[in-house]
Amino acid sequence: MEKKVFIIAGEASGDMWGAPIVKGLLKKNVTLKGLGGTEMKVAGLKSNQSITPLSIMGLFEVLKNLPSVLRVYKKTMVQIKNFKPDVLFTIDSPGFNFRIAKAVKKWNPDVKCIHFVAPQVWAWKPERAAKVAKLFDHLLCLFPFEPKYFTPHGLKTTLVGHPVIESGVENGDAKRFKEKFKIKKGSFVLPLIPGSRKSEIERTLPVLLKAAKILSYAFPQTRFFIPTVEATHTFVRDFVKNTDMNLNIKLIKGSAINRFDLFAASNVALAASGSVSLELGLANVPHCVCYKFNPLTYWIGKRLVQTKFANLFNIASNRERIPEFIQEKCTPEKLAHFAFSILSNKEEHKRMQLRLKNGVKNLLETKESPTENIISAILDKK
Repeated sequence: MEKKVFIIAGEASGDMWGAPIVKGLLKKNVTLKGLGGTEMKVAGLKSNQSITPLSIMGLFEVLKNLPSVLRVYKKTMVQIKNFKPDVLFTIDSPGFNFRIAKAVKKWNPDVKCIHFVAPQVWAWKPERAAKVAKLFDHLLCLFPFEPKYFTPHGLKTTLVGHPVIESGVENGDAKRFKEKFKIKKGSFVLPLIPGSRKSEIERTLPVLLKAAKILSYAFPQTRFFIPTVEATHTFVRDFVKNTDMNLNIKLIKGSAINRFDLFAASNVALAASGSVSLELGLANVPHCVCYKFNPLTYWIGKRLVQTKFANLFNIASNRERIPEFIQEKCTPEKLAHFAFSILSNKEEHKRMQLRLKNGVKNLLETKESPTENIISAILDKK
């Protein structure tokens, strides 16, 4: 008898991680339906809803988009009940996925609920671990320091590793990228990465563009690029077009190969805080992370978060290996100064590459395929 799996990813990173999982499951004796983005659909998932309403972050952004989120929630629950899955597999997006899991368990306790990407209880509200244990039958973790927070609550917890290690980011081709975009010898390549959610982009991209303008005076030979995801490509394109800064910026759309080639060719990057920092780390690109929140969201968050840092490399090592420019520190001048320090000092460039190499090794090293580990957990009969 075929196993029926309903899979959900609510935003760009989850969609990217979900694509190889979808491919792998479809090769097995599995009937698959769910909610995912472009990457998962290309991989073969039948999904007739957009995940764009779910790609939001911050208390007030969620409230503003609540009607759209509720529509997706209701349609998803109808699909799940009609499909009658054996397994519900959810990827990240705890605000949405935890509510789905709770409703599914109430509807049918026999549905096996598995969640991938442990909520960051080590950063804030450790008591959430007990709540997570009531919702799921199995939790799959990215990092080796996470299981210990959940197993005391009786939740089966497995370290599967981070999918970024098998993404292919280390195989980016700098030569191919430079030839494609006619980048002259001696020119610098600098990605501006504003995030994948509209709310992130609206707050972060203006700062990145102003930093780029400052850098263009110091290094006129610098070429700027913005990698985008399908869901927000048009939004970013129009945003840049309507920002009168006289900057020659190219957008790199969609394909991971294009993005990884960009990283391979990059001298330094300015990035919104998130999983892209892991990709940049694996590609050995010196970079900083930045972020701007809604002011009230930030004020509340500062009183809940228990870590000194936002970046995972920094959290794991308890040191600021990757420079962080969060909220009031996220200014064009500070970002430009960081990039200038890397571009103008070859020794500093090498030192940061060494820090990245060591940080990646400590945080992400694993002997097994995360995707295969995840598929095994989904198909496990226990």
